[in-house]
Amino acid sequence: MGLQLIVGRKLIDFGRHNQNHPHHWHFVDAPLISDSIFGDHPWTDDLINLSFLIPNPLDIYLKESFSVINGNPLGHHHNGANHDHGGIHWEGRVFNSRTSVDLPWINSSLGYSRAWDEKNHSQIQGLDLTYRYQWPGFVYRRLKLQNEYIRGNTDGGKIEPGLHTVAALALNQYVEVGLRYDAVFDDDLKDIEEWAANAFATYYFTHSFYLRGQYQYKSTRENRFYLHLSWGVGPHAHKLED
Repeated sequence: MGLQLIVGRKLIDFGRHNQNHPHHWHFVDAPLISDSIFGDHPWTDDLINLSFLIPNPLDIYLKESFSVINGNPLGHHHNGANHDHGGIHWEGRVFNSRTSVDLPWINSSLGYSRAWDEKNHSQIQGLDLTYRYQWPGFVYRRLKLQNEYIRGNTDGGKIEPGLHTVAALALNQYVEVGLRYDAVFDDDLKDIEEWAANAFATYYFTHSFYLRGQYQYKSTRENRFYLHLSWGVGPHAHKLED
């Protein structure tokens, strides 16, 4: 049945983007909606996680995951102090569930995630859709389209919903290029309050050593340029293929 139990600290199974370490992203910075809720790092906490594959008559990959999470403040630590950058504040323990299904006939996967605290003060929901295409006869040439939408509420108020969509094209084993669009909406989804357009390119010297550049233009007329060099040793010395 594919039953798995994990106890310890790990990335929370919420959406697709949050499950990967930043050095495994296709881009440098966190999308706007992720940054506004979780901060500039993925959501990580101490937990008990149970996941299992669900048998079904279609014989497709259908997975359910459920976690009981400590509920530490979102953000990261520097010199022993916690810097809270998240847009959501948990009260007590947190529960997280995720259902994901592969749709092989359209080369896609669909996921739904929901997290809430034990006092029902805060909750978030996420929907993600990923499409992959592998060029016939080309081992390394592939396209991935990934879309993720998140909304929720905290402390009696609503969290502004948002989405990000990514197109990443691997030209060969060394070069990958792509685009990312971020948007944060008002509560009724009628207007975009903030958006950002991104273009990025990565050169892989080896499977665990790469140089990445990214340009970002935000609706606030802000221009940003990133140049990121990453290399890995030990258990992180691999290129994660999700």
